[in-house]
Amino acid sequence: MQEWIGAAAVCTNDQGDLLMIQNEKEEWAVPSGEVEKDETPEMCCIREVKEETGYEVAIEKPLFVKDQDMNGFHVTTYYYEVNVVGGMITLPHADNEVKEVEWKTINQIEKITHAYPEDASYLTNFLYKKTP
Repeated sequence: MQEWIGAAAVCTNDQGDLLMIQNEKEEWAVPSGEVEKDETPEMCCIREVKEETGYEVAIEKPLFVKDQDMNGFHVTTYYYEVNVVGGMITLPHADNEVKEVEWKTINQIEKITHAYPEDASYLTNFLYKKTP
């Protein structure tokens, strides 16, 4: 079985909203992507947020690791809590995978179509703990 290793960013703003991206299938997810050669999962997380949203982030702490088998791949994704330290929302020019970048409220997250449905309850619980 082939191996795929990636990283994902869980980022909230001062209002307790979650930074999410919409893919070409109109599904929503937190910014994420594959770890490149000579890159740590932390470096990947920071790079992917910048590429997919335009924001520069700093990692606060690791949250969890998701291990699963999907489509003939063993997938390991490292999730990190991150904070915005610079930049602004910009859609990637070369990447047709990201259609929209938005800050989503808890209520919106409970109603949207998730690219990774298994993450929905974790993200909702995370936001309930973070809400001011």
